[in-house]
Amino acid sequence: MASAILMKAAAEFDGRRQGYIDVPEWGEPDKPLRIWFRAPSMREHRELVKKQIDKDISVNADAVFRFARTGEGADAPRMFTDLDDLKVLMNDVDPAIVLRIGTKIMKMSEVAKEETTGN
Repeated sequence: MASAILMKAAAEFDGRRQGYIDVPEWGEPDKPLRIWFRAPSMREHRELVKKQIDKDISVNADAVFRFARTGEGADAPRMFTDLDDLKVLMNDVDPAIVLRIGTKIMKMSEVAKEETTGN
């Protein structure tokens, strides 16, 4: 009985854990880049929060690296896959933009967690 309930709960969460953010700085003059993302699961969110507690700002680059997608849908490929991409995000990209994207991903995770737990 519990497994059927958990399967339904997981399917419901999966159906609403995607979001996007438009990034004008990375797009064309008249069309911002739309970065889709999958919100982190509770386990993934916990890993990111540990970095936040240590005041490690690289948590935002990690969130962008791990959760940014090239399109809509659960099967959309990751936007960044190589560890060199993470290095570029951390060293060569405007930190304010990475912070903005990472914050949106983390906020989406918090909203999903609150809606799932009822808090």
